[in-house]
Amino acid sequence: MTNDDRPKLVSHEQVAETFAIPTINVNRFLVTAHPDRFRIAFGESFTPEHPTFHRLAVQMTPWEANELRMVLEELLVPFQAQIKEMKAANDGSDGE
Repeated sequence: MTNDDRPKLVSHEQVAETFAIPTINVNRFLVTAHPDRFRIAFGESFTPEHPTFHRLAVQMTPWEANELRMVLEELLVPFQAQIKEMKAANDGSDGE
């Protein structure tokens, strides 16, 4: 994996902006990488007046995270054409 392939870090302000739109359904997740573990939090939310509310979070070792990656890659194979179309529709590229 090259540096260009790695997820980009975002600021607290950028994360806060993702929670600025009120919603009934939460459709987001946050991934935090530490040297010894990965943490995936699903449906976290917060406001300036309230603490962070966690809906669900899981932690895993790098080995377990890699296993999850491999399972997801395999499960997503049938959806690659659809994903490519959605990417192209969003950014005007060829979906690559």
